[in-house]
Amino acid sequence: MTYRARMLTIVFCLLASCLGAIAQGPAVKTRKPKVDPLIEARRTMAVSLVTTLADESRSFRDLVLRARVQARSADVLWDTDPESARAMFRRAWDSAESADEEITRLTEEQRRSQANSRGTTVRRQQPGMRREVLRLAARHDRELGEEFLAKLDEARKKEAEKAPVSENPAAGTRRINPDEPPQDMAQRLSLARQLLEDGDIERALQFADPALYPVNTFGMNILDMLYDRNPDLANQRYLLLLSRAANDPVSDANTISLLSAYVFMPYLYVTVN
Repeated sequence: MTYRARMLTIVFCLLASCLGAIAQGPAVKTRKPKVDPLIEARRTMAVSLVTTLADESRSFRDLVLRARVQARSADVLWDTDPESARAMFRRAWDSAESADEEITRLTEEQRRSQANSRGTTVRRQQPGMRREVLRLAARHDRELGEEFLAKLDEARKKEAEKAPVSENPAAGTRRINPDEPPQDMAQRLSLARQLLEDGDIERALQFADPALYPVNTFGMNILDMLYDRNPDLANQRYLLLLSRAANDPVSDANTISLLSAYVFMPYLYVTVN
């Protein structure tokens, strides 16, 4: 771990302990709660350190570290200053875009060398900084999450335009490959899954609902996870999917199989090519 990364960890821990101490402080009967001046001073210092580190990160040559520091700083500072944190998330997104582009260009040998220099496990590094920033931002602000999803979708469309055109006999229909839904659906459901794992059911469903239909394995997995946490919400969505599929002429054997799995064999999905 680099010196900057260690400092970031220390600052985040300090700020978290200060905020926790304030939240868990002794109850008082007066209308205006009293805050320990020492705790408040530490909190102010921690916020200042995080802000300074985020500003300093703009000069980092390591684009991954730059994006990560900015995103995590914004995550920590959100409750204190949402507007500044939102601007910080947007800077983190710009840095993440550059980082992902750099990772895509790197050769395998360069990836290994870069991973060794960071002290991380040597493995093939995939461009995923934008997803990391998106996950953190979406936890706080749905509109910001939608903004980043739209940018990610636009970037994928540009990449697709550069790729060789292949014939698609299903073009123009709503039938999809349930195991490989369109990128915009897969990305939205992936984000929803992460939010659901974090325990943020409301935010997860805001992102998942538009992508549950046409029926696909990613969406059914979301419903199975949701059922473990809130059966009523999961069943409401399942019945809606069932109703739409029953009246959809594009529904096929895979649609029936996936919808049946929810009732008879959760988390086990059988599809046919």
